[in-house]
Amino acid sequence: MRILSLCLLLLSVACAQDAFVKGGIDGTAIRRLPVLEGERYKPLDSLAQEWVERITGSRRFRDTEPLVLFLHWRFEAAAARTERVIHLTDAALSHEMGFDDIRSRTESFRSYDELMANKALTALVEAAQKIADKDHTALQTEALRLDSRVSMFGSIAGVESGWEQSGDLGGWLPCVPPKEAPKAGEKYRWLSPAQMLMAGVDATKADAFGKAWIAAKAAFIARNAADFETASAQLLAASAALGYPQGPMGFSGMDAIDREIRLNKARPFDQAVWWFFLSFMLSLFPLVFRRARWLLLLAAAPALYGAWLMGFGLHERTWLSGRALIGTFYESMLFAAAAAGVLGLLLELWARRGWFLCTGSLVAFAGLFVATHNSDFMQPAISTLRPVLINNDLIYIHVPTMMTSYALLGLAFVLGQSWLVRYLFLGADSDEQKNLARMAWLPIPVGQVLLFAGIVLGGVWADASWGRFWGWDPKEVGALVMWLVFMVVVHGRWAGWLKDFGTAVGSMVGGWSLLWCYYGTNFFQSGQHSYASANGSKSIPMWLWIFTVVQLGLLAAVVLRHRNSAAQRAA
Repeated sequence: MRILSLCLLLLSVACAQDAFVKGGIDGTAIRRLPVLEGERYKPLDSLAQEWVERITGSRRFRDTEPLVLFLHWRFEAAAARTERVIHLTDAALSHEMGFDDIRSRTESFRSYDELMANKALTALVEAAQKIADKDHTALQTEALRLDSRVSMFGSIAGVESGWEQSGDLGGWLPCVPPKEAPKAGEKYRWLSPAQMLMAGVDATKADAFGKAWIAAKAAFIARNAADFETASAQLLAASAALGYPQGPMGFSGMDAIDREIRLNKARPFDQAVWWFFLSFMLSLFPLVFRRARWLLLLAAAPALYGAWLMGFGLHERTWLSGRALIGTFYESMLFAAAAAGVLGLLLELWARRGWFLCTGSLVAFAGLFVATHNSDFMQPAISTLRPVLINNDLIYIHVPTMMTSYALLGLAFVLGQSWLVRYLFLGADSDEQKNLARMAWLPIPVGQVLLFAGIVLGGVWADASWGRFWGWDPKEVGALVMWLVFMVVVHGRWAGWLKDFGTAVGSMVGGWSLLWCYYGTNFFQSGQHSYASANGSKSIPMWLWIFTVVQLGLLAAVVLRHRNSAAQRAA
């Protein structure tokens, strides 16, 4: 009986905590409300998803639709300020702030009021703001990240920038076009509802917009879904009456808004993660049961669907952004993961042994998982490119070429690892091991050609953009080092110096250089390519320590195995 009572108590607490999601509020109309944020027109649906994920660390916090949660913060700010929704991602920072009761990820949340009252966080942020970014400690970097999430929440709830006293129209939401377009050279910024009248928006139009907004707020608080949809439709009409900007940089129309909402609902990249994972798991069976070739077709089906999802998502995202997907670390990882998945399928058509399908699906899954499950340093929002990146068209060739080379060399790295693990337990004499060695070697020469082409194209683009072909930037040096490492493997293989074992070890070292070029130079060094790092912390993460220890352990084990085998043959 006591256990039942405890369960009922916990259920009642959970229901009370998530009471704001009840009432059937869907937001079909209001999610179409156009906003201008980050110099890009987007639906409120996208803005809500992006900001909720940044603040909570989750696409669907407590199984709540992001738009509904965003509106709850906006319309019911007093209650929202006391709810633990702001994600604490760093254990050391949590300890510094005195939150030692956090023992799991589900507990690592605090409310706006709690964090604003935390003196340790305030002191860390104030100290970090007085020094240059490069001098920040890991703790200060994490404090600034947390402070950013706190400020974002405060902007939505109307407790930042003095909007708390703006009544029903309070809070930040750039959904109102200004009365006049900006002058040449000025950024076009939209207004929040509370700023309409003081910015000179026509009084009649501002009044219609304000009344619709207040009606939507009242219906949301009352959890009256029908009235909320009616008020939201009126809000959309009042928004359109304000007039959207035209011209090359103007509003693209409601068709683009609806297309982005459909993409948000489909979430192709989030789905593709698990289809590639399923393909990887299924592809292990034909590697074990060689006679059941039909298992290979079964394993390829999820990868084909995952590749289709990636193609659809990349196409839609490219169309919505009006540019190639080259602007952020997130976008480059999407492209590299898609390339790995597609290349794995194509190479599997030639080899038909299961290894390329297995490896391509694994690399695609890993890349997509990192891209879609790290909202703290990834930038999933569609954004505009920095002007320096779009001053000539070579950038649209350079980056995809580099990402494709990374994908090919990444496949070689994983295949080489597979060969070394099998060698450790099974030796090198079996036919399957010899076939695997050939497959592990195949992507390297092709990847090297693409890598060299990408480096040259990058230099030509840099000459046009920065006035120099080569500047010893960390990213440039990293790419050169990676090319030289793999070039040693290529030359050694063709010259006969490296056999299967040496090629596999060489691909391992090349994989380390790939990891440094793609990840290390962005997150641990400063340079002209640092735009891709998302301002990541320079402290070495735990996964990298584990990866390094595992790699060094594997290398030591296979070298010892190889020496023992050579000694036995000599005897």
